[in-house]
This record gives sequence, C-alpha cells and structure tokens, in this order.
Amino acid sequence: MADPGEVFIGRGNGITPAFEVAAPRLMRFESADVIMVIYLLDAADRVVQNLHLGGAGGGEYLIKTPGRYHVQVNATGGWRIDLAPPVP
Repeated sequence: MADPGEVFIGRGNGITPAFEVAAPRLMRFESADVIMVIYLLDAADRVVQNLHLGGAGGGEYLIKTPGRYHVQVNATGGWRIDLAPPVP
C-alpha cells in the first residue's frame, strides 16, 4: 500500500504540527495568493530551509535528513503543503 503522506492546509500565517521524517520526503507547497514564505524548522526551531513564492503557484523541496520537523508559513492567502515519499 502506498504511503498517503501528510497534508497541511491553512490561510495567512501559521505553523504546522510537528512531523517525523524517517526517509526522504518530498514537500510540495502551493500558494493561492501573492506572497508565501516557508520556513522548514527542525525540532530545536532552527531554520533548515527557507522557501519563497511570489504569486500564486507551487514548488517543492526534498527533505533528505531524518528528524522531527514543522513548517512555519507566512502568507497573504490560502496555502497547502503535502508531504509524501518522492516518486522513484
């Protein structure tokens, strides 16, 4: 059975619940508005990666290192973040 991954949906600024990464996970993100800044944070709240979107659209980032993470989102509209194993 395929791993369904995790989905986080929000509007404006927010922080996702913590999630565990045991093997590489592809983080896909979508913004419905003008600005979206994403901070991938480790368990100690250190910035692992920051990502920016100008305008509606999407992007992705591969989380390679196992650990506990959460995501802080600063956005002007609706957003969605999906975490799933990368497709081989």
